[in-house]
Amino acid sequence: MTGTTSAAVRRRERARRTGGVGALLGMAGISALWGVVLFVLVMVMIGAVTTVFAAPIAQILGVLGSFVADPGGTRPRPAPASPSTRISVVIPCRDDAAMLAVCLAALAAQTLLPFEVIVVDNGSIDESRSVALAAGARVVAAHAGGIPNATALGLDASRGEILARLDADSRPAPDWLERVAADLCDPDGWSAVTGTGEFYGTRRLLAWAGRVLYLGGYFRAVGAMLGHPPLFGSNLALQCTTWRRMSPLVHRERTDIHDDLDLSIQLEPDMSVLYDPRLRVGVSGRQLASWPSLRRHLAWSVNTFALDREQMTLAARRRSRNRCRRRR
Repeated sequence: MTGTTSAAVRRRERARRTGGVGALLGMAGISALWGVVLFVLVMVMIGAVTTVFAAPIAQILGVLGSFVADPGGTRPRPAPASPSTRISVVIPCRDDAAMLAVCLAALAAQTLLPFEVIVVDNGSIDESRSVALAAGARVVAAHAGGIPNATALGLDASRGEILARLDADSRPAPDWLERVAADLCDPDGWSAVTGTGEFYGTRRLLAWAGRVLYLGGYFRAVGAMLGHPPLFGSNLALQCTTWRRMSPLVHRERTDIHDDLDLSIQLEPDMSVLYDPRLRVGVSGRQLASWPSLRRHLAWSVNTFALDREQMTLAARRRSRNRCRRRR
């Protein structure tokens, strides 16, 4: 009995020290490893259920049904954007020189060339800065903070009409920027556009699971919670006017949250997000192959939702968004 009590005390103390998701798992008596396993299983179940039963779910949910069945809808592609459309591309980077070089080469081969490419050097000690400068990118130094701060600094420094965001390991298709411009120059007046990813550099089954279950579950489950498609940080773009309004609201000082999820939650009720299923980029599968990486992603997701809930609950945000839609 004493041994059992001591173990429980040690578990609570460990949870208190780790905080965040560690506290949630520790107080429930769940190890970090099993917590990650549980998270992956939930994402798999969400992806499988929404993929297999998309049509029945759409009928049951009515208004939300079309989004759950296909977050981006099936509308035809808009007319091509003007070649004069100025698009800034922001890439936060830390010690990822080799993948950054591939990403920058892909941007140089776009059918619609970017107005500028901004690489935010988040304290790299490798050749990332040299690679960026050699490719003609503008380098902005992030002297402190994590990915949220680096992303915000890059977007703040952008001078384009449309602000696109990639990760250093993103591999955009040749028409990626052309499609971004067409989507955001659409008469429907979208505030932001996002797409999905195709995982490379990992086993075929893992890549499929990442695309269909992991990202599919993210877009459908989180989208249903928010009332609009969530943004995917490796593949998104915003109107510059959208970012100017959002810049003071994002939690750029935090190093333990997802900047794309934070931005998705903070979007104002009158802002709209288009999920374009044809807007795809290659993304590295390294995050899927590492338990520590998956555990970190889980912790950051919990932290992001908890942080934004302190300001306004998701239910309150959805009600505010619905009121705004009815006024249109």
